[in-house]
Amino acid sequence: MMELLFTLGKKNARSGGSPDPYGGIDRFADLYETHTLSDHRLILKVLTQGDAGQFYALYRYARQDAVGQHEDAGQFAQRIAAKCEMIWTIRLAQQPETIIGDCALHDWNASAREFAFGGSLLPEYQGQQVMGDAFSLVAAFACAGYGARSMICYTSPVNLRAIRFAEKQGFIRCHSTVDSVVLRMALA
Repeated sequence: MMELLFTLGKKNARSGGSPDPYGGIDRFADLYETHTLSDHRLILKVLTQGDAGQFYALYRYARQDAVGQHEDAGQFAQRIAAKCEMIWTIRLAQQPETIIGDCALHDWNASAREFAFGGSLLPEYQGQQVMGDAFSLVAAFACAGYGARSMICYTSPVNLRAIRFAEKQGFIRCHSTVDSVVLRMALA
């Protein structure tokens, strides 16, 4: 059986109650499949221990500064997953075994019903609406599963690609400093 690298539903999103590590799912095996998101083009699969090697390679290539100096693949994946409410690997439907990126929901603000969204994509898949399609799947999940009303993105002012992506999706810049840009989007 695969080992998930996150705890779903750190707080039971539907009831607002006590922690529910299975998010209301009766069997551990159902947890993984229930939270796989897909459309005609993409498959978003929950990050598992078995994905750690490819996940690590994605970040070693795309954002070397994200990987700790002495971290192995498993330690890196576990650290990143621990910061997320939900984290998925992005795969093309035609290549379901190859991870081309990731996307995540983190920093759940229950009182505002707001999540932060983040992700990474290998350069050869950028500019092809892959992250936009992944965002649509994740936003629908956040609305249906958590009752989210808005999403927020944090990035560096020099990450123009991320800013353009967020604005193209409908995010509006709401705060900027020398070190960060914050964009927010209301969900339907």
